Amino acid sequence: MAAYMDRDTGHEGISTSTFYGTRKREVASVVLPPDGSSDSDEDEGTSEDEEDELYTEGQCQDSSSSSSDDEAEEGANHSKRGRMFRWRKTKFEHQSTATPSCFTTPDELSTPLTYFSKFFDEDIFGTIAHQTNLYSCQLIGSSINTDASEIKAFIGMKLMMGVVKMPAVENYWATDTRYDKVADVMPLKRSLGTIRKNRLMGCTLEEDRDLLRRGRGSFDFRVDNDAKLAVVKWADNKTVTLVSSCASVSPVGQVRRYSKEEKKKISVPCPKIVSEYNTHMGGVDLADMMIALYRTPAKSHRWYLAIFWQMVDIAVNNAWLLHRRDAAQLGQKHHCLKVFRLDVAKGLIYPEKQKRGRPSKGNEDNTPPRVIKQPKVPRPVDDMIYDRIDHFPIVSVKGRYRMCQDGQTSIVCQKCKVRLCIVTGQNPRNCFHSFHCQ
Repeated sequence: MAAYMDRDTGHEGISTSTFYGTRKREVASVVLPPDGSSDSDEDEGTSEDEEDELYTEGQCQDSSSSSSDDEAEEGANHSKRGRMFRWRKTKFEHQSTATPSCFTTPDELSTPLTYFSKFFDEDIFGTIAHQTNLYSCQLIGSSINTDASEIKAFIGMKLMMGVVKMPAVENYWATDTRYDKVADVMPLKRSLGTIRKNRLMGCTLEEDRDLLRRGRGSFDFRVDNDAKLAVVKWADNKTVTLVSSCASVSPVGQVRRYSKEEKKKISVPCPKIVSEYNTHMGGVDLADMMIALYRTPAKSHRWYLAIFWQMVDIAVNNAWLLHRRDAAQLGQKHHCLKVFRLDVAKGLIYPEKQKRGRPSKGNEDNTPPRVIKQPKVPRPVDDMIYDRIDHFPIVSVKGRYRMCQDGQTSIVCQKCKVRLCIVTGQNPRNCFHSFHCQ
């Protein structure tokens, strides 16, 4: 073996290509369907070899592709994976349906911070704090010694900033999002959506004019059970092509459509993939709409921060949906998204401290607590009331009590901004202490 000399260091050795070796690329054969062949339902006499269509990504070109540059780039990416599709007109072996939702009615509504903690728990905040300290050590050589409480306060302030900025768009129309190519559906276990006709990757379906000539409700499909994919083209007023990893044609249902010829609504065959799409479409658009209403401001050149704040907004919106569902089951009024988001932010900024010492005996005389039915002033969130931090009585303008029915006082909680009485004499009471004790 000839010696290899490094020009920079002057050391002898072997080249990288000799050390790692060369990799031979396997060239897959491509079998194209003969010209004039048809894969319609009537061609039952064709053999299995003629019915199967092999397609190697990056080697076959679609006649309806948009441009040669896009095809060259897409072909280069696909050739690296060497994925081969075998499209057949057979039964889809990966058919599945969504499980019915089963929710239990809670005993009472939880705080907004509790709902948010179902998606962003203590472990996530602890991991963020640990990684922040680790990054500071790598960057400046010392740790900034942050903790989970500071991370919570920072995220709470960012959420509050997103609420202060009023939404620019109140009305929102759902748009249809298409898959760019069939391979995008493969990594997803339960996915379904429309796809462009020039992104089928070798899947040959019946022409649009032929389906429309057969009548409304006609369809054509192909299945690749190895790749767990099904492609269906269905004719309604126009043709639509859908791809899925969990649904195909069967069972074929019926939908009602208006017929101009008969001047009434008639039943039209509808594949399962179409009914599933009509049932679940709009979920992504609805999530984007809710995020657009109150988006956390996060301008940064680091792309991963945008993804992080997107996940935080999704967690807040999902927590609000749980709060709204539980409120509906309990027959109570739920908070709007803006108020709920503010409550989550305040709960993160003013965390509740752990109680120390002996547990309180509670209400010894078993008198029912006073309930404020129609408060005049917005009530602070529970996470801020019971945190036992910076609740100091100050003297302010005299006004009505917060807890008592009659009378006025000039004592106000500096943090909660509510009037609470402290009375001595024959009927002593301390509403200031009772209000801040859970």
